[in-house]
Amino acid sequence: MSKSKLYTGGSNEWQNNRYAFMSKFNRANGITSFGRAKKNGEVYDHIIDSTKEKEIYNLLEEKEILKEVNERFATKAGDKERVLNNTVASQPCCFNLFAPLKNRLDLASKLFSRILNKEFLKVTSIDIEFTPTAIESIGDQSALGGTDADVAVFYEYDKCKTGVLLIEFKYIEAEFSICSSYKNKNGKIENGLIKKNIRPICDSQTFYKDLIDSNLVSDKKQFDCGYLKFENWHLLSTSKAFDFDKIKSSIACPFRFSLNQLWRNMLLAEKVAAVRGLDDFRFCVLSPIENKWLWSDAKENAYDSFKNILSHTGSEKFFKVELDKEFVQLLDIFVEDKWCKEWLSKFRTKYLTDTF
Repeated sequence: MSKSKLYTGGSNEWQNNRYAFMSKFNRANGITSFGRAKKNGEVYDHIIDSTKEKEIYNLLEEKEILKEVNERFATKAGDKERVLNNTVASQPCCFNLFAPLKNRLDLASKLFSRILNKEFLKVTSIDIEFTPTAIESIGDQSALGGTDADVAVFYEYDKCKTGVLLIEFKYIEAEFSICSSYKNKNGKIENGLIKKNIRPICDSQTFYKDLIDSNLVSDKKQFDCGYLKFENWHLLSTSKAFDFDKIKSSIACPFRFSLNQLWRNMLLAEKVAAVRGLDDFRFCVLSPIENKWLWSDAKENAYDSFKNILSHTGSEKFFKVELDKEFVQLLDIFVEDKWCKEWLSKFRTKYLTDTF
């Protein structure tokens, strides 16, 4: 087998820190068989070969977490191999944190009562890798994907009211998903043809008039702004979470960069609540405080920029949570049994420290 090596191609200090840490962590835990990166075929220390190592190694060695992973990939498309093999990826980290909570709703209720500041909150279910139904989606669900959420937490509060919190979980990612139309329609030559360049329009104050307004009632099948194929702009026009007038008068389309994913997830939370007849909806981003690059959006702060286009109501429904101090340490306050204490200790050691 080819000799493995440390991956040093991270885009920032936090990513390279995690690659270096996991390299040492894996070897200290007896891992000797490493896997190849699909992109370049190189063998790296942060990727294990789960066909030769213990299959549940990347899942904190807890069988209930593997059960959750198996159930997820039995019904949804995705890369299960990455979950089992890639020790720095966000997806296995998310499973490692939320699968035990899914099976301990009393513990989850105590945690989210504090996070959502609701005294009598009861978590009724937690859905990891939440995919909306056709009528709950914002119109972009297909066999290839669509807007979904890493975690959906459904809850009851004030005795008879109901709500949903959608969570976007980011561990080492340096950005949110950006606009595919802005990314791809850039005037470059592809397959011998020049692709239309819509970026100057998206970058201008007339983006709404030129790209969106005249097409909101159109029955065309092809649009310069790809999100007109879906419900995004229609939902936005009636949303209680966004300040539509402020968006229309922006100096450029605010959804070109990182705000694109935040926009879609907030719309989804509102749509799920409306279809299910829920009284409340929330959307938050859960990430380590060390990953400060996540919120850098074209040299601006994505969090502040997103807050700026929300209504007063929407601003109250969107927030970010720091993974260690505002989630894991808070959770630890409510943990009483030995199993949970060991689970949280393993999580901290693997994901939230530089030494072990």
